[in-house]
Parts: sequence; C-alpha cells; structure tokens
Amino acid sequence: MQRDSRISMICVGDELLDGSIRDLNMRTLGSVLVDHGLKLDSSKVIRDGVDLISEALEKAVGIVVVSGGLGPTQDDVTRDGAAAWAGVQLAEDRESLETLRRRFEERNYPFTDNNRRQAFFPVGADILPNPRGSAPGFKLKVAGTTAYFFPGVPSEFQAFCETHLAPELAQGTGVRTRLYFHGLGESQLETRLDGIEALAKELGSRVGYRADYPEIEVKLAADSDEALESAVAFVESKIGLYAIGRDDEDISTRVGRLLMEQGATVTTAESCTAGGIAAKITDISGSSSWFEQGFVTYSNAAKHALIGVSNQTLERYGAVSAQVVTQMAAGARERAGATHALAVSGIAGPGGGTAEKPVGTVHFGLASPEGVYHQLIHFRVRTRERIRAGTVYSALAMLLWRLDGQSEHPNVRGPFAVEDVNTPEGITIETDA
Repeated sequence: MQRDSRISMICVGDELLDGSIRDLNMRTLGSVLVDHGLKLDSSKVIRDGVDLISEALEKAVGIVVVSGGLGPTQDDVTRDGAAAWAGVQLAEDRESLETLRRRFEERNYPFTDNNRRQAFFPVGADILPNPRGSAPGFKLKVAGTTAYFFPGVPSEFQAFCETHLAPELAQGTGVRTRLYFHGLGESQLETRLDGIEALAKELGSRVGYRADYPEIEVKLAADSDEALESAVAFVESKIGLYAIGRDDEDISTRVGRLLMEQGATVTTAESCTAGGIAAKITDISGSSSWFEQGFVTYSNAAKHALIGVSNQTLERYGAVSAQVVTQMAAGARERAGATHALAVSGIAGPGGGTAEKPVGTVHFGLASPEGVYHQLIHFRVRTRERIRAGTVYSALAMLLWRLDGQSEHPNVRGPFAVEDVNTPEGITIETDA
C-alpha cells in the first residue's frame, strides 16, 4: 500500500448519531494505521441511507474504511450504497451463503430471508470472510479509490482490521517498532523529542504517538533496519530515562526479564494500591521465580507488625511520608529476604487529602543492596483509579531504573543507609511534602 495515500473513514449508523451507542472503531483504525507509520486523515459519521453512503464514497480519495450497515435488517444498506457508488448491481455469493447457513445450523439458529441479505455483494467486490461473526465484509475499487467495508460491531471491526487491513498496510512499509514510556506527559514528550520529525524525514522514517494513561507509546517505522535504529537511538537519547518497554516486552515482562538475568528477587509493601504492584509484577508466567511474597499494609498497626515501621515515625510524620515509606521498603526487604523491595504510601482519594498532602500525593521507597531510595510524586490526574494506576507504573519504573543500572534520576533521592532509615527520626530530604 502506498504510504502517501490519503486514508479516511466513514461510520454508518443512525445509532451513532442519536446517542444510542458510542463509536469505538475510529480509535481502533487510528491505532492500526499508526502501527504502520500511517495516519487517518478524516472520519465522517452518516445515517443509514443508500444515497448518503454513495455520496460519501464519491467524495473519498485514496483509501476509505467503512464501518457498519452490513447486518441482516432493512436499515443495513451499506452494501446497497456501495453498489450505487460503483454503478453495479448486487449479486449473491453462493460460498458466503453456504458459510452463513452452516454457521446458523451449528448454533441451532433459524436461517431467514433477511439473513440471506448478508451474502449479497456489489459485483466485482473482493469478499472478506468474517473471522469473528456472521456478516462478511468486502473490498471494492472504483477509479482511484479503494474502499474496505467492515462490520460495525467493535470486536468484529477490530478483527477485520487485524486480518484483512493490516497485512495490506504492511506491504512496502519496511520495519517498525513500538517504544513505551511512563513518567512524563504527552506534551513533555513531544517537547523533549523536538527534531524527531525532521530526523524522520531525513531518514525516510515515520513517527506517531499514542497516549493511553499511564503509558505513552512512540511508534516508529522506516524502510530499513539502519534507519529505524537511528530513529530509536534519537528517542532513547532524549527520553530513555522514562522507557518501560518495547514491542511485545511490556513493563511486567521487562521487570521479570531483568530480575531473571540478574538472579534477583523483589517484594512489595503497598499502602494505597491494594496489591496492584504485586499483581502487575505477576502478570506474566514464571513470576514466582522473582516474586515470592508481598505486604498490603493499610493500617499503621499492620505497617508496624508486618514490616517493622516505627510507631514513633508513624506518629511523628504520618503514614504518607518519606520517612515511613523508606522504612516500609527496608522492612519488607528484610522480612522477605528479597534483593529489592518496592513500597508506596499515598492518598488516592477522593477524600483524605489536606493542604500539605493533597489527593494524589504518593511517596515511593525502593530498598536495594546499596541502600534505600525515595521518590515523591504529585499525581495531577483526577480519579482514584488513575492515581492508583499511575502509582503502580511509577513504582515499577523506579525499579527498572535500578535494574538498568542508571546511576542518576532527577526525582529520586538516595541511597540512604538502612540504619539511618530505621531511626525514629527517619531520613531528611528536600522533597518532603
């Protein structure tokens, strides 16, 4: 597929315009395109109507993906609009008809005349089997425009994109990779990557972004491995500190791989994430090799009894403090006999915040062989769920920082000696809330 082709989308359905359902397919298509170094130029939502569909297709240039209107009911008229656009008749495809009949028989559903409508296609169309549902799709070329017609059901639309569209997009698009980052906003990322567009043009590569909190994905595509790795090197030189994964290696997989390579283990002590960090670490098979146990200690009594946090420290500084979270990390590491320990204590909201410690205040502790580290983050996101999700990722990113052997971090303080951490006075740092 030509990379300079214009790509648009037409979403068909009255229900998309009267508020009955929310369109999810544009996001799916946009993500698929960016994976291949392409971008969606425009998207249009129209009602069910033969003339409306035909007119929208007449205005399309290059490549257009049409979703919806391929069902069995009378208002499913996308195939009729496509035939009108192409100036051809609809014809029944016997193979599609038999496939539909078998599908209904296997499920003990009655096959009616309206179901038969799904086996009719514009003459000359390439029929695209449905990998997940009943309605086939099709592809139709008219003059300089190639149109793909997919079902509107989001799960089926996604399957069509993966099965029928992505392979064609991949033709001639060279090599590509996806880099994942956490710890900086999308605007910060673009600022730090100033110059990437010019470099991409020079290298003949393409760049795209996708923000899906708490991750930001940078997608790179190029015509050669050399050009791709040059673009990757540029990105890593600017924001490598915030890297958490690449391609199929997500943050959990990367943590597990590095722990295995280093023969290391990790434990957790959580006071605002309810075991979320432990759950993320154990997302992948084999995680018992590097994670044996964790501690969920919401009350002060649990912090003292299970991981040895000083009652005096708790009373003096409060649970959400640098002094307590570093004692949590040191205590968890000692109790579990682990190489590393991650600890978090914060205010996830919606209540519990104060002027000194507003909602979104989270302290992080990391106990490692060389000592104990601390980090303070004020999350600006508004919901409890997003604060907790950001906390989980930030904790694992802090661990990755150490596992990768990076010596400096602008927001991390330490290492502090364990004996200093465990005094009733605790540590003294500039970033205390």
